[in-house]
Amino acid sequence: MIKLLLLDKDGTLISPKAGHKFVEHPADQKLIKGVAKTIAQYAAEGWTIAIVSNQGRCNTVNPDTGETYKKLEEAIDEMKFCMKLIPEVSRAMFCPDMKGVQAWEILQLPDHLGVFDCLKKRAGVQNSGLFRKPNPGMLLYTMQEIGAEAQDCLMVGDLESDEAAALAAGVPFMYVGKWLNLSS
Repeated sequence: MIKLLLLDKDGTLISPKAGHKFVEHPADQKLIKGVAKTIAQYAAEGWTIAIVSNQGRCNTVNPDTGETYKKLEEAIDEMKFCMKLIPEVSRAMFCPDMKGVQAWEILQLPDHLGVFDCLKKRAGVQNSGLFRKPNPGMLLYTMQEIGAEAQDCLMVGDLESDEAAALAAGVPFMYVGKWLNLSS
């Protein structure tokens, strides 16, 4: 049996260091209190740790500049930085578009802590348009890649869209506040 911990990123694992609403650049991330300890406990119990995150600012245009708020490369670097903060995370998947058609996967290479491989995954027929939460595409894809069954997973997040994605995937869900309190 493979146990898989699926984690939202923003508001669940990290918050912006600078205090803005959103992370402004990759190093503008700090772990939320208790996250490192809680993840270490799950890893010690043999759980595989993965991030599943919407990153819609790659697809949202700033009306003042005409540019997107975040470039795709910045989202990739931001995810890699987060994975460096939490070395137990073996993989991360994020959806950069509002339609849920694309997802990018970042893998931490075994035996090479801090070395990553980034793969673009396009939705197949079964996941077309389903990668963006509240849809279950990122969860289902990650579960399939790991070989985990829904009942052996736990999704942790801070938003109703995280809970809805877990429900749609048949995965138990816990809000981050409760999850962190259980480990203290």
